[in-house]
Amino acid sequence: MNQRGAVPVTDHMFHLVDTGTVLGPPLTYDNGLISTHPGGVVVFTGISSGFVQVTVDARDAPPATTDIVGWDDIVETSVHAPAGRMVVSGVMNDAPELPVLTRSGPGSYRIRIHARGRDIAVDLGALEPVEDYLVVAWPAQPATETSLKHTDTFGAGLRSAPRRPRPIPRTEERKAARHARLQAMEEKFRTQETSD
Repeated sequence: MNQRGAVPVTDHMFHLVDTGTVLGPPLTYDNGLISTHPGGVVVFTGISSGFVQVTVDARDAPPATTDIVGWDDIVETSVHAPAGRMVVSGVMNDAPELPVLTRSGPGSYRIRIHARGRDIAVDLGALEPVEDYLVVAWPAQPATETSLKHTDTFGAGLRSAPRRPRPIPRTEERKAARHARLQAMEEKFRTQETSD
């Protein structure tokens, strides 16, 4: 049974994320619609913030056909759900009560994401949804990502933009950088105190 809800968007994205998974950089823009990560998927939206309408179709088996009529972009990917509780979520973990995508529990799933309306309000905020997404999920062995349709301008821009993923500093490097900043601040305050 399909269920639909308004999902919050932050920084041009919302998530499909398994319990206990944190999605983040590096993001890939190769297909112009999604970036697949262990335990989840980042979905790119035309609007920068606001709400999009998402319909969830969680299945036990693949659909017999692919509905491409009326959709601008469609991409299919494989993702592993270690906890087996993957849901649609805003970037800040806020979203409507939509069905769990991974009905069969932990394991590998195929996720097909359909999008339309991403060219309507590019880079704007939308309090009322102007973009629609259909997320179809079913258990399946891992397979190569497949782009089934690409027609919107927003996705074409993402696909053609030369982007380099930002490397995430290692935990030790972040701690060292923070420690150095704190030491610099302490030294600055000591210098100010002695000059007063």
